[in-house]
Amino acid sequence: MILKIDNSLSLELLEDRHAELIFNLVNLNRVHLREWLPWVIKMETIEHFKEFIIGYQVRYVNNFDISFVIIYDGELVGRIGIYDIDNTNKIASIGYWLGEKFTGKGIISRSCITILNYCFYTLNMNRIEIKCATMNFKSQAIPLKLNFINEGIIREGEFIHNHFIDLYCFSILKKEWDKKSKIIC
Repeated sequence: MILKIDNSLSLELLEDRHAELIFNLVNLNRVHLREWLPWVIKMETIEHFKEFIIGYQVRYVNNFDISFVIIYDGELVGRIGIYDIDNTNKIASIGYWLGEKFTGKGIISRSCITILNYCFYTLNMNRIEIKCATMNFKSQAIPLKLNFINEGIIREGEFIHNHFIDLYCFSILKKEWDKKSKIIC
């Protein structure tokens, strides 16, 4: 599956063939990514990424996750995904990351708009969440720009680099997206 955003940006469903490209991108951006992503330290080889993709494919088949690589001007520049899909309650979460040199170009904002439309109008979700570290101001800018509501702090909600950090929980409902997406897009 490919979700085309515009002439320079698209999202491709994560596949085995992406393992080496993701590894190379992470390897070049370890310091940048490690600050907020606890998994970076564990992904030391292409084999680790291949194992991750195998696990993801099981979660995809079972309707728990949908993960995409972000392609910008023909280059793999990051990942975005729909996680913790709860079809009973119509809730899911979005997570994302980019290589450092690709930040500040609107790539994640545009990718999130496409993912939100997919969640609400294809998957029929009612509520989407984004969780960000309280000190990760760049990541928080995305849900704020997209008119998510900051619901508060999840105290010590993530264990990263031998300590707990607090997370903000942002959310948007389908009825809010129906109204606000016309302003954003």
